[in-house]
Amino acid sequence: MRGRDSKSGRLLMRETMTEKFICPICKSEAELINVGLFDGIGVRCKTHGEFEVADSVLAVHKDTEAARWEAALNSAKDKAKAAQQTWPRITTYDF
Repeated sequence: MRGRDSKSGRLLMRETMTEKFICPICKSEAELINVGLFDGIGVRCKTHGEFEVADSVLAVHKDTEAARWEAALNSAKDKAKAAQQTWPRITTYDF
């Protein structure tokens, strides 16, 4: 998937890893995305799109209900938009 860095305008590329993954939000099959140096994972879900999740969130909220995950993703999207970041990153502050 491609995106553009909002500050520099340069083209960004995210590579899909071969490993399959379960979306933490909807529990459907998803793909892991290589997000570079980040203490977490990148997810590509057919329902929720591309987003990043901090490892600490996965550890603490793995059994949290979907509605709270979706609220956390919406919070991360709002923060990403305000900061002109390309992809939302779910952190513990979003829960």
